[in-house]
Amino acid sequence: MKYCILAAGLGTRNNAMPGLHKALLPIENIPMISHIINKFNKQKEIIVAVGHKAEQIKSYLNFVHADRKIKFIVIDRFSGKGSGPGYSLLQCKKYLQCPFVFVPVDTFIDENIKFNVNNNWIGVTKILKKNSKKYCLIRGKQKLESIYYGEGNLAYNGIAGIYDYSNFWKALEKPNLINNEYQVTTAFEGIRNVKLKYFKNLYDTGTDESYLKIKKKFSKEIVFPKNNETIFIDNNKVVKYFSNELKCQNRVQRAKYLKKFTVKIKKLGSNMFGYEFIEGKLLSNISSKEIFSNFLEKYYKFAFTNNTPNDSKKFHINCKYMYKTKTYERIKIFQNQDIDNISYINGIFVEPIINIINKIDWNKIISTSLPTNFHGDLQPENIIISKNNEIFLIDWRESFGNDLKIGDFYYDLSKLYHGLIINGTIAKEKKFKIKIQKNKARISYFSKNNLLKFNKILEYFCQKHNIDYDIVKLLGALHYLNIAEFYKITEKEYSNFIFLLGKLLMSEYLNKLQLENGSFKIN
Repeated sequence: MKYCILAAGLGTRNNAMPGLHKALLPIENIPMISHIINKFNKQKEIIVAVGHKAEQIKSYLNFVHADRKIKFIVIDRFSGKGSGPGYSLLQCKKYLQCPFVFVPVDTFIDENIKFNVNNNWIGVTKILKKNSKKYCLIRGKQKLESIYYGEGNLAYNGIAGIYDYSNFWKALEKPNLINNEYQVTTAFEGIRNVKLKYFKNLYDTGTDESYLKIKKKFSKEIVFPKNNETIFIDNNKVVKYFSNELKCQNRVQRAKYLKKFTVKIKKLGSNMFGYEFIEGKLLSNISSKEIFSNFLEKYYKFAFTNNTPNDSKKFHINCKYMYKTKTYERIKIFQNQDIDNISYINGIFVEPIINIINKIDWNKIISTSLPTNFHGDLQPENIIISKNNEIFLIDWRESFGNDLKIGDFYYDLSKLYHGLIINGTIAKEKKFKIKIQKNKARISYFSKNNLLKFNKILEYFCQKHNIDYDIVKLLGALHYLNIAEFYKITEKEYSNFIFLLGKLLMSEYLNKLQLENGSFKIN
């Protein structure tokens, strides 16, 4: 027997991740197609029908599932009249002259199902009658009596096992167009004794709404996806996807600048790259002060080696963009919204976000900046300590402004600071709270003891190397405001939390400076 995955279609109803084929939509950092493959017997061949963004699927599977026997069939008609699952399946006929199971790539299976083919069967799931119009319906209890559209409480989930393949193919060759799409359903009329195989749940990722519902139910992500990029951790491989091709290109280019800290990466088409999963611990899960101090000193040496910029004016322009311009751009989505109209956070008066950032002396930040080699997102979740105590840096930025080589040392330290206060565990395990009543909000969050201790070490490190720790903290607060936009669609509650936290920290900081009559402008 063999397996067949139908993954040729456009998937126009789902735009959750721009540019990403629906086969690769992630559930808990594993793409849909891998969730399906992981249910299959490893000894059996898999036929994958591809069409739209075929290279994206092929490059991913060839890298992540190199241990599987997979054959790709390129479907010449994957959109428009006459396309559809029936047409795609028929194009695979030559390679499925044996019993086989076929699965549409937008059906998520969360149960342990044995995909054997000792007889003909069709996958069904019980549904509410009010949802009938969404599905193709089935009559029968143990065996298939008929397939129809209308009202009922038993739906076809798109999966089937074909034992009598010769008669199935003969029936499928007679086109059955429904809404101009070539369907599979009438092919079942050509085979007898089709058993009903019951699946407990019916999960369809075909629309934004249904996909987000599944993500909410299965929410144990190791890393949160952002609006236009995501990470896959799959079969001991890590793959990064970016909607923006240039961003991906620059990340690949920048890997060589991280020198001994980087991992060996492989480019997977124009939007993805991958690397082997690194066995070790995230810095956020390590309690040793010595390891953290050692990392800071090693990174300091790396940052200040061969770091002289060719053009100091260009460096300052990039600093202005990364701190000032970017902040003004990213807060626009929150301006004049209910979340920005909150006047008190934890009892402290806060102004609208535009008023807060207008009080910052950007020239002070830019003049204090230090040109160095850089990572760009130096938070504890992006620092891995291997079993041999080697340091690996992952998920680096693609550029600092428009420079691939030189960034600001304060940017890296402030990213580290912001990750010591709010780390990934808080976000993923939702160890934060927001309570809003009218124009007042209370926020709270869990802090890990080891990271609080690391923050003290970071403060000492800054004093030792004449780094202004106050500016590190200020920029750390700015980072919360900047990244809040990324999670506004995928994790709205977390987005609101870090936006409010950023406003609170900025207000506290500026209030303190005002009392001390510091060098920052206070209007």
